[in-house]
Amino acid sequence: MLNGMSWCQDELPDIVDSSELLRSCQSLLGSIGVTGMSHLRTDLMGSYHLQATYPKRWLSFYSDNELHEIDPVISMGQRQPNLVGWSSKECNPEDEEFFNLAHSFGVPANGAAVTFGSRIGISAFSLASDVSSNEWARTFEAHNSELNLIAMAYCIKASQLNAKVRLTPREKEVLLWAARGKTSWETSKLLDLSEGTINQYLRGAMRKLNATNRVHCVAKAVDLGLLKEFD
Repeated sequence: MLNGMSWCQDELPDIVDSSELLRSCQSLLGSIGVTGMSHLRTDLMGSYHLQATYPKRWLSFYSDNELHEIDPVISMGQRQPNLVGWSSKECNPEDEEFFNLAHSFGVPANGAAVTFGSRIGISAFSLASDVSSNEWARTFEAHNSELNLIAMAYCIKASQLNAKVRLTPREKEVLLWAARGKTSWETSKLLDLSEGTINQYLRGAMRKLNATNRVHCVAKAVDLGLLKEFD
């Protein structure tokens, strides 16, 4: 039995990290035959972060080939503000190759998705099931309202967890000078620290923000409002 309201009220507030959020939601959805789920978010720099319960081989292949750019599930989810059900057996020929490839890696053939847009990117929530297309259609219809509640609550919680990044005052200060175009050497002279120490602060901030480089790190810090107090 699916009890999305209880999950949102009783469990969701106590979840403290995204991995725990994924596990908790998968456990909840497993009660109605959902065997896989994912959450993908992008930012203004074009980077994305994906968490999913799908086979690791598929996730590696997906990441290595940047399949989020052509993933039909994401585009399906953008068609309306609520979850859109999908089946690999009922897709158009253009998407069939993608679904067949995913299925060969063990990704279930039926599911639903919704994609929310924001000022910094998208938040795409999807779930999938190994049951037959007809059985999934009945399950999806029976639990549609609760599934939409869960999807929205999940994306909001994921956004909140992402925004809870805590940078130290020094990390913020170093990022602020980087945002103003200063090199590590120039920043070291301004703050009377060694260049190695400046780079250490930068690496710490990049790790916390899951950033790929200095520019990406500054952009994410600005998007999350982490540098406002230093303006």
